[in-house]
Amino acid sequence: MVKPTSMWTARLARATVTVGVVAVLAGCTPPADSSPTPAPIAFESPGVIGGLEADVQFSKETYEPGEEISVLPIAMGLTESAWLSVVPSGTDHADAAAIKKATINRRNLTESSRLFVVAPKEPGSYEVRLIDQAENGKELAFRAFTVTSSPTVEQPSLKLAEGASIAPGATLKVDFEVPLDFDEKAWIGIVPSQIEHGSAATNAAAQLGREDLEGRAKGTVELVLPADSGSYDVRMNNGEKEVASLSILVRAR
Repeated sequence: MVKPTSMWTARLARATVTVGVVAVLAGCTPPADSSPTPAPIAFESPGVIGGLEADVQFSKETYEPGEEISVLPIAMGLTESAWLSVVPSGTDHADAAAIKKATINRRNLTESSRLFVVAPKEPGSYEVRLIDQAENGKELAFRAFTVTSSPTVEQPSLKLAEGASIAPGATLKVDFEVPLDFDEKAWIGIVPSQIEHGSAATNAAAQLGREDLEGRAKGTVELVLPADSGSYDVRMNNGEKEVASLSILVRAR
C-alpha cells in the first residue's frame, strides 16, 4: 500500500506530472541515459491523474454508512476497462475472482469526470481498490477506510455547499443527506419555482438538470444552473414523490 497522502498532495501532483510525460522541474536536468518515457494513459478522463506509481487517494479515513467517497486515482497506462472497487478489508489482493465476488459497489473510470464510490451501509473496515481489467483484473493500488456507526437520518435534507455559486451558468454544489433505505434511483434536479410541487414525474418533465444519488445517503451533487436569471428550486425526488426542496434566486452579479 502506498503511503497515504492528502488531496493537497494530489493537487501538487497535478501541477508536476503530466499524462505520459514526467515534468522537469526548474533547475533540474535529466540524465542523458534516462529511461524511456512510460506509456501514456490509454484513455482520457478528467478524474484521473498520470503518475509513475499507482495510488488511490481520498480526503479522510472514516466515513458514515452510505456516504460518498470522492476518489482520485493516480496511474499510468490505464485502459477504458479500469475500475474502482469497494471490498471488505482482508479480501485477497492477488485473486481477481475474489475481488469481483467481494465487491460491494464499483465505478468504471470512464463513467464520469467526478469519480466516487459509496461507503457500505454496515460499519467495518473496507478498502477502495484500483483494478485494471486489461491486466486480467490486476489490482494496481488500494487504500483502506473505516465505516463508523452513526444516528439514522429520518428526513431527507438539502443545503447549499459552502461557497456555492448561484450565478447564471455556474455549477451549483448542493449537499444532501437521506435515510439509508432511499431508492437508488432517487435524484436531485433544478426546476423552475413556478412548477407545482409534489410529483416526481412533474419535476422530471420540467427539470433543467439533474443528478442521480446512485445509492448515496450523504454527499454532494453538482448541477449546472440555467443561463437565464430567475427563481428556481433544487428538488429531491424519491420514487414517485418530491421529498425535499430548496429555493434559489439565480441572477448575474
